[in-house]
Amino acid sequence: MNPLLPVLVACLLSELGGRTQANAHALGMSGSSPVSMAAILLLSSLLHYGVAAIGGELVRDYMPANARDLLYGLALIFAGLPLLLPRKAITPPATSPGAIKAFGKVVVAQFGDAAAFIVFAASARTGEPILSAFGAVLAMMVVGMVPVLAGKDWPGPFPVRAVRIAAALLLTFFGIHAALAALAII
Repeated sequence: MNPLLPVLVACLLSELGGRTQANAHALGMSGSSPVSMAAILLLSSLLHYGVAAIGGELVRDYMPANARDLLYGLALIFAGLPLLLPRKAITPPATSPGAIKAFGKVVVAQFGDAAAFIVFAASARTGEPILSAFGAVLAMMVVGMVPVLAGKDWPGPFPVRAVRIAAALLLTFFGIHAALAALAII
């Protein structure tokens, strides 16, 4: 199974309105250029999701197939359920923090996020670490750059809360389905 599209969609859904997106928007509002924000998001995403994909590949041989499927289902469930919680607003800094501090803020925001668990599980399940990581990197570039490019207009009339609830339901449903299938219940 090619994990590129499932990981891309799952990461897009799980990170909409998340910490990384909020930090990218705040940093964009503080004066960081879109080019520097794209570079920061790209480097941070490659770092996080590359490590997650390698970790998934390393544990793959130590897990039976149904355990890898269960892991993937749990990753989707754990990505979906937190989307039901309200998100915290992040206020932009008064001045541009500079590239190093901005990179640090994005790295911290991505540390331990749902997308990393999805990449880890998809890499373990499919044996395709590069495609798993690439799907998440693409998703984070979209999730992070849309508010940076929209500027003060983000989110505007876009119903972030309603989309987060729909994403939570979708991810949780497919996660439960994958987990039950792995347990041979359905």
